[in-house]
Amino acid sequence: MTGQTETLMYTAIDTATAQPSAAPMRRQGLSHVVLGLTIASLLPALFWTAIVAVVGHSIGSAPSLATLMVVASGITAFLALVVGSIVSR
Repeated sequence: MTGQTETLMYTAIDTATAQPSAAPMRRQGLSHVVLGLTIASLLPALFWTAIVAVVGHSIGSAPSLATLMVVASGITAFLALVVGSIVSR
């Protein structure tokens, strides 16, 4: 137990005495953020919509195009909100 306590204390000391970097962080441009948000939202939405279509077709009840569009739109909107909130931090 002493070894773990010492490790935690060293970590706390290192964190407390750390000096900030002199170089400013460069933020990504808006186009990179939008591209990343689009990729992170659309690709999983297309994947899961295809899974829904394949499973529906394999069990003999293929979903309609309107249903697939609603599923894809819902997944895309949800992921855009989640990824957008994470990126905006």
